[in-house]
Amino acid sequence: MHWQPYQGYRTFAQQNSLYAQGRTAPGKIVTNAKGGESAHCWGCASDWTLFDIHGQVIWLDADDSAWEEYEQAIDECGLKKGSDFGDIDHNELHLKCSWKDILAVYNQSGMSAAESMIKRMKS
Repeated sequence: MHWQPYQGYRTFAQQNSLYAQGRTAPGKIVTNAKGGESAHCWGCASDWTLFDIHGQVIWLDADDSAWEEYEQAIDECGLKKGSDFGDIDHNELHLKCSWKDILAVYNQSGMSAAESMIKRMKS
């Protein structure tokens, strides 16, 4: 078994589609972030799980002790743990502002300004 990302960058449309799950689309709720409100939309987050030797995903329960190894690696990389807000398989860049703040800058001044703000707000 080995740890590997299964999800990284998402477009705003992909994020909105995930946000719709359990609300206006079938399925269970998987995110509370709309397009642009997630670190995934800025290339600053990834979701990980274990894969077996055949490359098949192993979906772990949130209380599985294997997550301890994953969270230790996140800590060593200086990233923010998704378990801090109920998303065990998620990790993201630490910022001194929210992703909604980044979205507001993007909406007002464009991608270049949003990317600049991300660089300035890294903690």
